Amino acid sequence: PTLRLCAPMANLQVSKTDGSATAIAGGTVTYTVTFSNLGPGNASGAIVQDTPSTGLSNCNVLSCSTAGGATCPGTPANLMAPSTTTLPSFPSNSSVTFSVQCRVPATGL
Repeated sequence: PTLRLCAPMANLQVSKTDGSATAIAGGTVTYTVTFSNLGPGNASGAIVQDTPSTGLSNCNVLSCSTAGGATCPGTPANLMAPSTTTLPSFPSNSSVTFSVQCRVPATGL
């Protein structure tokens, strides 16, 4: 028999919130999308994407911030579907947070 040692797998998690219970028709809404690597392994090179809620349009990534040694992608705007973006460094116990702003339709949601 052969024994092979495998690298530990990463446990990835995503959360999304806008911090508000209402959206004003014709206005904008800003929300955060946080990708976390709970470990135990490294997930550098993970491909991530965000699909805005139905009805939202003209979405733009406003900013990207990190914790625990992760790094923001070179083109964070590619986070928005149908594109994807790659997290260059995503070690165990780290996170990457994107702030996204979208237009709310004039008829509301």
